[in-house]
Amino acid sequence: MASADLIQSFETETTVTTFEMKTLEMTTTTSEEQVVEEQQQQQEQQQEQEQEATPIVEMRNKSPQVNLIEDGIRRHFGDNMVDLIYWKDIKKSAVVAASSLFLLISLSIFSVLSVISYISLAVLTVTFSYAVYKRTLAAVQKSSDGHPFGQYLEMDLAISPEKAQEYAEIISSYMATYVGELRRLVLIEDMIDSIKFGIFLWVMTYIGAWFNGLTLMILGLVSMFSLPKTYEVYQEQIDAYLAIAQDQVKGIMAHVEAHRAKLPEILKEKSEHYVSLLKKQMPKDLDEAKDMALRFYNNVVELIHAKIPIGKKDQ
Repeated sequence: MASADLIQSFETETTVTTFEMKTLEMTTTTSEEQVVEEQQQQQEQQQEQEQEATPIVEMRNKSPQVNLIEDGIRRHFGDNMVDLIYWKDIKKSAVVAASSLFLLISLSIFSVLSVISYISLAVLTVTFSYAVYKRTLAAVQKSSDGHPFGQYLEMDLAISPEKAQEYAEIISSYMATYVGELRRLVLIEDMIDSIKFGIFLWVMTYIGAWFNGLTLMILGLVSMFSLPKTYEVYQEQIDAYLAIAQDQVKGIMAHVEAHRAKLPEILKEKSEHYVSLLKKQMPKDLDEAKDMALRFYNNVVELIHAKIPIGKKDQ
């Protein structure tokens, strides 16, 4: 009985130990799998962080694009002109561009007096028709709406002295700036700037021979409403081509500067060559100079005799 109990207890202990070994093995395998999974998760997180960090670094390293044309227009003409040229309000920009283009084309076809008369007649026709319509509608409905253009007739058109002074100061500042610059260029304060101004006027003579003033104004209007917006849309491509052109110009200028640096040496060599030739031709003493003068005189006399033969004049 005791031996049976010992055998049973031994069997239970062995089963317990085998069970513990199996559980230990399972825990070690599960712990290893957890470690591997954690490492994989960490690697995936690191890759995601690197992918998220790279565009941020690129955005930080990439300098923001600066539209110099827009900044210049805003500095000189204000935000309203920028909004108009860059088509911020499409309806407003379309109305201004179409009306201005129609006016310039009309002026290029008809005379100024005809254009002013036709435009005034069209405006008068529209206002008269609208006034007749509103008064007829008021008579039918028996209502007293008043004059259809009453708010515009009551509008105060007088300019206050403060506004007049402000506008006068702006105009005078612009006139003083441009007149002073013109005086500086015409009176040759700086010779280089005056030469540039002369070249500009010379080029303008050819442009004036090709186009008249209204054609230039039409081209300027179309360019004003198209080129800045085009540059804003395709700024990267245009800047890339401009950078290539700038590099080409820099290379040409460097080549010119290199030849310019060599120019004094070339001139020096040429001058020394011609001086040596002159020294070879010059007489060494007074007797040789007399001989050269006598030979020159004889050559001149022979040439005169060849042109006007003596003795045959009477014949």
